[in-house]
Amino acid sequence: MGNEILYIIIFPVLAGLLLLLVPGTTRYVRELISLVIVVITGYLTILACDSDRTLDAQGGLISFNIDSLSRLIVLLVASFGLLTLSYALVYNQVKNRNFYAWFLITMGASYGAVLADNLLFFITCWGVLGLTLYKLIPGDQEKSSAAAKKTLIMIGASDGFMLLGIAIVWKITGTLEMSEIGLRTDSALTTFAFLTFIIGSFTKAGAFPFHSWIPDYTQTAPASSSAISTGVRSVPGGATAGC
Repeated sequence: MGNEILYIIIFPVLAGLLLLLVPGTTRYVRELISLVIVVITGYLTILACDSDRTLDAQGGLISFNIDSLSRLIVLLVASFGLLTLSYALVYNQVKNRNFYAWFLITMGASYGAVLADNLLFFITCWGVLGLTLYKLIPGDQEKSSAAAKKTLIMIGASDGFMLLGIAIVWKITGTLEMSEIGLRTDSALTTFAFLTFIIGSFTKAGAFPFHSWIPDYTQTAPASSSAISTGVRSVPGGATAGC
């Protein structure tokens, strides 16, 4: 059962990297690969949701947790991903040649962020989501380029806050496994760590008061990219804020 959890993260990322490394592929090939990967990972997501346990991989260096909440979130990620891809395929308005590559990487990183039990692996996937958010905006015009830079700066700064929070949590508890961490916000340090996670998750989810990049993004990014930012990304972002 643990293999399904690994596959729904690895398959989209590897397929996205393949599309980036093979620039000669036609649009129809990119669309076909994306559709096949999304359907396969969606099926594997359903299989993975039959499990209710923690999976350790690679000797404990990377660990994943799938419980009632994460099952719901990954199903939403799969659903939003399929709907967004269907829109892009039907309306054929994608002008960014690498859209499908970054879309697949976004899917894989979203799965990883939701299922990660290890905080270092989580922040890695979380940071990748910030990069793909930036790359999904075409930078061929001054307005879109400015929006992309603003997005990258705000998301990058919020990720820095979250990384600081992870360092504080590790210093206090001595572990990076979320399933082993139980902290009360009854001191200034733990409260500050909690606020860093709130800032990081709210900013990437586009929640008030860290939402100022959203209007610029939606005005300059293609509809398909905007759908990804408000769908696939907001789901893990909101889940992190709730935790």
